[in-house]
Amino acid sequence: MIRGLMSFAVFLLLPVGAVAATPRSSVNVDMIRDCSVSAAGPSQIKTCTGPEGYQAVIYKTPMGEQLTLENTGAAFSAAVIRCEAGQQIKKLTWRMRDGRPFAALIGYTCAVTVRGQSAQGSELRILVQGLKGFEEYGHEVRNKSGAPTIKAAEALADGWLTKK
Repeated sequence: MIRGLMSFAVFLLLPVGAVAATPRSSVNVDMIRDCSVSAAGPSQIKTCTGPEGYQAVIYKTPMGEQLTLENTGAAFSAAVIRCEAGQQIKKLTWRMRDGRPFAALIGYTCAVTVRGQSAQGSELRILVQGLKGFEEYGHEVRNKSGAPTIKAAEALADGWLTKK
């Protein structure tokens, strides 16, 4: 009984932010070390393992790389990259809340073409895709000036937590 009262008293003394705060972090994937090639050649398939059974599967196609997010333990799959041509996955980050993933931040480039000519460079993009429980969210990060940043992608994903 005394322990219960002491615990309750300590709880009351905690700042409101300490109780409401949810620790958030990001886990970056090393696209070479953390990914394995399961099929080599022009139709290469690369699998990047993530936390809690999540994985990103990257397929090489004639149009560029396509990425699908999957979970081996929970029924979840989302195809996320949408370029007209020449897409290449550059970065993958898992956004975490309390040690559990809730979003994937995918940095990629799309080849830029000018009036039917071949590729004239590439344009960096970041897509934030919600995972299990957040599947309805999938948004590209937009910056008014300059390229999108991972910090902006994290802020976008974190905003979803206040809606749930």
